[in-house]
Amino acid sequence: MRFKPGLAMTAFVLFFLPITLSLGWWQLNRAEEKKQVLAVLESRTNEAVEWISGVAPEAGFQIEACIDWSGELWYLDNRTWQGRVGYEVYLPATLCDTDEPLLLGLGWIEGLASRRELPAVSGLDSLAEPVAMQGEVRPRSAAPWLTAEAEAVAPRQWRLQSLADVPDERWGDGTPLIQLRTPDDAVLRDIWNPVNMPPERHIGYAVQWFGLASVLVLGFLAWGIKRGRTNTMRS
Repeated sequence: MRFKPGLAMTAFVLFFLPITLSLGWWQLNRAEEKKQVLAVLESRTNEAVEWISGVAPEAGFQIEACIDWSGELWYLDNRTWQGRVGYEVYLPATLCDTDEPLLLGLGWIEGLASRRELPAVSGLDSLAEPVAMQGEVRPRSAAPWLTAEAEAVAPRQWRLQSLADVPDERWGDGTPLIQLRTPDDAVLRDIWNPVNMPPERHIGYAVQWFGLASVLVLGFLAWGIKRGRTNTMRS
């Protein structure tokens, strides 16, 4: 039995086989990275830490502090939940003792039919004066590819396309972001997901890529054997 896959088929497999294998391994590496991220955050979920001036706690830790809200509402646009379009609402605030800026996340709220108005947030009276709050430190979401400057929709209400483009640079990049837990009067729906794709899905994609690599190898062998038999019969 002769094995003659031919030059074209050999070149095809040599080109695509390394690609499929590398993509499979990349998906496995991404799955492992996200498992580690989730494990670290889970280990910090119930651990409260003291806020040290000038040093913000890492993501996942719980903090308690006295905060003073600036009175402004920032609505981060194009945030979806269960197929519904809305906003994530943030409050620029400062620490009572040191006046250090921090950004309080309230959560998600559904948008209105008209883009000319922003949805009302209830329970803000509990934050009208300096108040003791509890929250969880969160990482900032990545900036979108396309963004725009903050838009003033109503007095002290802003629509943002990215937390990188805020109306006051004091609360720009580097400002700690805290998801508010208490007082809970103003807390909205928390839709945060620490990873945009779970490790299990990456593993599923890896299996697909390795499966495709197996198909390439088996197809290459079958084609070479069949072509070798055909040439033998003709000779």
